[in-house]
Amino acid sequence: MGISKTKNGSYRLRVYIPDDVQGKLGIGKRFEKRFKTRRDAKEAEIKLAVDIENARLGRSSTLSQRKGDILFKDFYKDICLEPYKAGQATATIKPPTAVTVFQTENLFRLQILPVLGNYSIDHLNENKQLVLSLLTPL
Repeated sequence: MGISKTKNGSYRLRVYIPDDVQGKLGIGKRFEKRFKTRRDAKEAEIKLAVDIENARLGRSSTLSQRKGDILFKDFYKDICLEPYKAGQATATIKPPTAVTVFQTENLFRLQILPVLGNYSIDHLNENKQLVLSLLTPL
């Protein structure tokens, strides 16, 4: 879609990401972000276009090289799950029971990961309205 000026004077960048590169970039169908200046928005639009082209050609992109850019499903499996099972994710030292772990894994596997799993953590942090709309049943 491109760059548009908002009512409060900032600039909104909206770009639809082609289906063939969504998984490679770790972002969803639409990239949306707000910037203070039109110049910043234009620079981000150009960088995103380069990243899309690089993903199509199989090269690494600047978007995937950013620190903290990890898919939600990988973050859950690689970083969160084991500390949770060991009881390190709460204020108490007592680990959760086997039934609680089982139910938590089922909740993530059946409900949360199908909805949020293919989005990057950075994208979810930048687009909180997207998270709310995905998690709110219609």
